[in-house]
Amino acid sequence: MRRDGEMKVSSAVARHIGGKPKGRKVMMPKLKASHSGLYWLIVLAFIGTLTCFPSYAQILNSFDDLDDEEGEYEEENPSIAFLRLRNFRATPTLATDGPDDVDTPLIALTWTNPPDKIIEATAGGVPIYQLALYKSTRDFPTGPLDGIRISLQPGEEAYLDREVQNGVTYYYTLIGDVPDGIPEYILEEYPDYIIGEFPQMRYAKATAGTDAPNMLTASYGYDPFLGEQKAFDLAHTQITIRPVGPPLAPLGEEVKGADYSMYEATVKREVFELPVQRTDAEGGAFTLTPFNRNSLLRLGLGDMRFPFFGVEYDSIYISGNGYIVFDDFFRGLDSNTISIMDLLDLDEVDYNVVDVLDMPNLAGHFMVPRISFLFAWMMFETGGSTWSRMLSDRVVVTFEQSTEWFYDPFYNPTRNTVQAELFYSGEIRITFLQSFVYYGIVGISDGRGTPVDPTQVFDDVEPAYGLTDFYNLTGTPKKLSINPVAPPVVLFGKTAAFTTSAVAPPDIGTPRFTATWSHEGQAPFTDVGDGAGEFYWNTDFNDIGAHTVRVLAQADGMKAYQDVRVIVEEEIVLPSAVDLLLSTNTQNEDPSVSRSIAPGLPLIASYTYYHPYRKQLPMLYEEGLYILYWFRNGQVVSSFTNYLTVPSHVPQPGEKWRFQVTPITVSFLFGKPATSPVVTVLSVPEVNAVTPAQGLTIGGDTVRVSGKYFANPLSVRFGDVPATSMRVISDSELEVITPLHPAGKVTVSVETLDGIGRLVDAFSFVGDEDDEEPGEDDEDAKQRRILGCGSGGRASGSGHAGNMLLAGAAAFILAIGDRRRKIVTK
Repeated sequence: MRRDGEMKVSSAVARHIGGKPKGRKVMMPKLKASHSGLYWLIVLAFIGTLTCFPSYAQILNSFDDLDDEEGEYEEENPSIAFLRLRNFRATPTLATDGPDDVDTPLIALTWTNPPDKIIEATAGGVPIYQLALYKSTRDFPTGPLDGIRISLQPGEEAYLDREVQNGVTYYYTLIGDVPDGIPEYILEEYPDYIIGEFPQMRYAKATAGTDAPNMLTASYGYDPFLGEQKAFDLAHTQITIRPVGPPLAPLGEEVKGADYSMYEATVKREVFELPVQRTDAEGGAFTLTPFNRNSLLRLGLGDMRFPFFGVEYDSIYISGNGYIVFDDFFRGLDSNTISIMDLLDLDEVDYNVVDVLDMPNLAGHFMVPRISFLFAWMMFETGGSTWSRMLSDRVVVTFEQSTEWFYDPFYNPTRNTVQAELFYSGEIRITFLQSFVYYGIVGISDGRGTPVDPTQVFDDVEPAYGLTDFYNLTGTPKKLSINPVAPPVVLFGKTAAFTTSAVAPPDIGTPRFTATWSHEGQAPFTDVGDGAGEFYWNTDFNDIGAHTVRVLAQADGMKAYQDVRVIVEEEIVLPSAVDLLLSTNTQNEDPSVSRSIAPGLPLIASYTYYHPYRKQLPMLYEEGLYILYWFRNGQVVSSFTNYLTVPSHVPQPGEKWRFQVTPITVSFLFGKPATSPVVTVLSVPEVNAVTPAQGLTIGGDTVRVSGKYFANPLSVRFGDVPATSMRVISDSELEVITPLHPAGKVTVSVETLDGIGRLVDAFSFVGDEDDEEPGEDDEDAKQRRILGCGSGGRASGSGHAGNMLLAGAAAFILAIGDRRRKIVTK
């Protein structure tokens, strides 16, 4: 009864899958001695001493803050009754004690009762717990009026139905009840939020003579309860898990008996690109990191719903350990109240319930409805990131370049990139790029508990369950399914429309489409042939609200369906971001205007979220996430996306900074991006050198001034005297002509619009000779120098010029005297 894509079940795995049937109690294998030393010592130390990562980013905390305000999480008790009547399954198998040439079909029924203290309690000698099992071939029975009762004892947890016919589908209803109520002494140990309210009804169905459904789960590396598993082999692989089969209940009614037969998986190998990029023409992602340990990050889906095992969810919860669940079971979960022995029937184990739920192991994986896209001990302290996008037809969660926490501090961790796409049709697509983990789970869980293999409960039956070998699954579907449809969202008065198509196995006929819907009258849907269908609806004011269109595809006896939500809105009022402020946290600044700022200051972004219906309809229009980008010189600085602060050491002189924010409501309406004022970091000039560093006092020398931030210079000065000309070579070099200036050292300064930069004693002015000073005893030389009548024993151009000046003066005096004599003589 093995199928393609299933691995042979080892004895350890079979025992684990076997659960804990009464009368044939099967204990989980204890940890191997080879793994009970250093590894588990460090693992347990890690569990006990690991400090939390930094708190969630503000953009993601808005969901939890809003829910707390509205009282959604006021209940501190676990949201899942872990010790309820659970894990009821109907598994088809075959008898092995009959003739070799005859396959005798059987259906194995297994379940797990509430705690033994309830089962064993009596009142007046009569057990307080009553257990009833009903069987039908038409639908799930509600009691003896529409079903055949199968007699059971209160403590039984297994039944082998031999009264079945090959090819017939059987529906079973299991009812556990305590008609007179739970005694107080039991409730003190097992409160009703742990065991649930009675009566409890569970449903399962199976078709005799068929294969048991594929569990669509694989374990890799090492499981703390099972030991060694196969090595991880899904790098560059894409797994698609599609809903298949007919509807399990009429539209709008509760789905009963949902199991793994609702899904089919196919695999595509040699995948080297994620289907959804972090940013594209349609928008960008928001960051999910950092995560806290033993906590979950909630993402609301707004008007959209994600169906999973027959239940529609309006939000998902993401774990930093690589899984998605649909309830925050960590809130209020008291690990001391729920005994791990009661939950898993283990005698000796070093874990509590919280550990089992959050660490990679098959028992924890199957305990709650879960999508394990890479359920491993992940960490982001060494790099990597997680991000999400909300698209029209799906929600996307991506772990990029994350690493696995591992006990060996000397190994080189592999970077893991994996993306999970949850389509609103119920389809799940998991894409692995470079990936490898030492301990991990990949697959889906219906949350009932670990499936029990019939061989662990009954003799002379064939095994039914096995773990999935995803790598060796085929890429060709064997069942009919419908491609995901993006739910239409329109204003009233507009047309809501979509087209459907099918994914069909080869060699079957063209699928035909029909549709029903939750609105009045016949659904405006048409089968257009060629394996396609069209929905076309002209809405009006009376259609405002959410509607469901159930599309059914049929081909050659195969059926598939998809529920498509159609949202008709009164008016889409988008949120807006106003009062954008870009502050540096300094006094007397106006953060609302563009301006220049000094270097070395942080940049702090803030804004006010506005929506006119925020107070009236907070569940729709309260602030949810936001997308914030920082721009430096017009370019996005991706490392600071969704951060409200840029550290002081990042902005550099001369740079222009601003931020842009897109507000988002809790129902994922994206507002228009708003842009902040621009701040320019002042680039005060720095003068580092002047070359050459000296010149003549008469000026006219060409020198170069080098430094920083010389853009748009106003002047260059030598002391207080501006250069006679200036030429800009670059932002770090100027060429100038020196002015006439007395001899001596001067400060060279460069002035721009941002300020003045100076270099003290950067340039020396010298005359055309470097005269010696006369000695104190050389009076003649001193007098001659004063009078300019010689050089004191040294030839000098200035001495000759002085002599010529004296000669000219003497000639002038003699000429005047001669003229006077002539006048007197006359």
